[in-house]
Amino acid sequence: MSVEKMQHDLFVGADLSSIPKEDADVFIEATEDFNAVLEGRKPIHAKLDLDAPLPADGGTVFYLGNKYNLTVIKSLSSFGSVRGYVYGPAIFFDKKFATGNSSSLSSTKFYSTESFNQLLKRSS
Repeated sequence: MSVEKMQHDLFVGADLSSIPKEDADVFIEATEDFNAVLEGRKPIHAKLDLDAPLPADGGTVFYLGNKYNLTVIKSLSSFGSVRGYVYGPAIFFDKKFATGNSSSLSSTKFYSTESFNQLLKRSS
């Protein structure tokens, strides 16, 4: 699968055919995991990080991927009188892989409790 055909393109304009397969695999796996989380599903490739600290924010979970760490942010939140969750993926690439000034990509949104539950139902 190419990154160009994926729902949310993390690497806009990246020509995967012109880079080493090992790097292309990281692009593809990170993008597939990112999209899975956006859809309310568990990551496809990254595995649960059993050594990560247990946050007390409503359900944030940490995963280890191929040259990246994935944090699935799920934080109990309220904005004004609306209660719900801030939810979404944050990917932190290994410094040896992402050598520039930025080595992370993320996308979070606020979901009311009802809309968050609908997201999870659609993904199951």
